[in-house]
Amino acid sequence: MPCLDHEKNPHLKPIRYKNIAAPQKNKVIWPFFVYKNAMQISQLLLVIFLLVSQFSLGHGLHPEGIGGWPGSPGWPGTDPDHIPKDPFKKDYHRVSACVVHTSRKSFQLHRPANSYTEALELLSLTRTGRQLISEFNKQNEKTPFSFVEMHTELRRRMGFVTSIGAAYVFDGSSQTIYYDPLDDLGLLALFMAHEMMHAIDPDVPKSYFEETDAYKNLPEDEYLAIRHRNTFRIERRAFDMQDRVYPELMRLASCYERYLQEHRDESGLKLYYPTPDSYIREAYRLP
Repeated sequence: MPCLDHEKNPHLKPIRYKNIAAPQKNKVIWPFFVYKNAMQISQLLLVIFLLVSQFSLGHGLHPEGIGGWPGSPGWPGTDPDHIPKDPFKKDYHRVSACVVHTSRKSFQLHRPANSYTEALELLSLTRTGRQLISEFNKQNEKTPFSFVEMHTELRRRMGFVTSIGAAYVFDGSSQTIYYDPLDDLGLLALFMAHEMMHAIDPDVPKSYFEETDAYKNLPEDEYLAIRHRNTFRIERRAFDMQDRVYPELMRLASCYERYLQEHRDESGLKLYYPTPDSYIREAYRLP
């Protein structure tokens, strides 16, 4: 990871999200993007992702728990039960059955979602979910949007280790949500609410261009201050949406909360309601 000092590294340019590393002296890692030499890639992407510290379906990757971030001492880390051999190959933990019944169809929360449309259909059973989807559709008419399956090889190519449950990417013009179709439907619905909030948040493009300008023109410490401020504000808004959807989803089936608790117990799912500020700062390594 090159330092952000332009005088020391005049060829440094921002690029797409590539990996996650522990901050070191004169080096920095961002939840939205990472930097490499311009000789490799020179495009800046804004990436907002869900970390394993929020939605963990694997072991040994929590930054404050066992192991650490890629590039940090001890990564990928170990625990008594599991040593991941491939940081891009995800383990899927299945739990007891939980089904949401409607007059039209049934939603098996404990089964792989297979498609983002199924997760959006589940979300649409809630009032907040319907409002979110409606706003998202309006936004989609203005800016074309893509949903892309986050399979193992794409994870490897993009650097999306298993600690990333879903990802929203903005490159200055186009938008993409990456999701894992093998995640449980009951989990993916929550993932989608979080990521779709990023997609309709007007602060995302504003922050993208503000940080691009700051990167070019400001000292490193001032740039980092802007970066941290924007990260917290954007993530706080997405978690607020998640917290609004959460109780409405729980009311769809008496087993939903038990289902999530099993994921917390069996797979280390980090899901809080409501989500505290302290957790956001810990998960995204903010001061």
